[in-house]
Amino acid sequence: MIILTERFQLVNHTTSLMSGICLLLLLAVAVGLDSFIVGITDSKKNRTFSTLFLAAGLQLLGLGLLTTIDNNVAVTAKQFGFQLRVGLGIGMSLACCTVMVTIYSRSGEMAATVAQPRPLGGVIGLRIAITLFNSRSDAQLGEFLTLEQIAALHRSPLAALGFASQELMSVRSVYANIFRSQMQMLMYVEVIGVLVAAETWERRRLGEMRENEAV
Repeated sequence: MIILTERFQLVNHTTSLMSGICLLLLLAVAVGLDSFIVGITDSKKNRTFSTLFLAAGLQLLGLGLLTTIDNNVAVTAKQFGFQLRVGLGIGMSLACCTVMVTIYSRSGEMAATVAQPRPLGGVIGLRIAITLFNSRSDAQLGEFLTLEQIAALHRSPLAALGFASQELMSVRSVYANIFRSQMQMLMYVEVIGVLVAAETWERRRLGEMRENEAV
């Protein structure tokens, strides 16, 4: 989400307020509503494997589609559809992880385990994005920017908004290309996520076994 916000401001020339509005579909509809629905349906019956596998597939599809968006200033409508797929996958996976914790964890471990998926996923994705941007911006922008400007970009790509117009255009062009590489790298990570989701399949699901034992 941080990467998308930066792209809206650097590539699409939107304000910080508008970049946040552009993420409302992903945050409110996809992540928020989807988490609520999955939490209700999966808590009644153990559907965690199918939910998690579908969530990983949606994220992989959405990330792949985001690599195809144009570098035009205008935000295209299809980009919101691509973001929606990613958001649906994120919301489903987070809700599913919470349900899995309640099913498979002991009560004393539950609080600590529930809190882990959100920060862990965010740290991994953000670290990949920062590493790619810093390494490639050094190589491609070194001849256009001073060392102080490069250091400012390392702290935040949005520092370019304070540069002169010609320098900002150079950063915009480089960032648009790096964004595509960031999405590709996150795709590779998500392939691992799909494989991990596939490993959660069980012949007899724990929740159903407990129901049968109770009967």
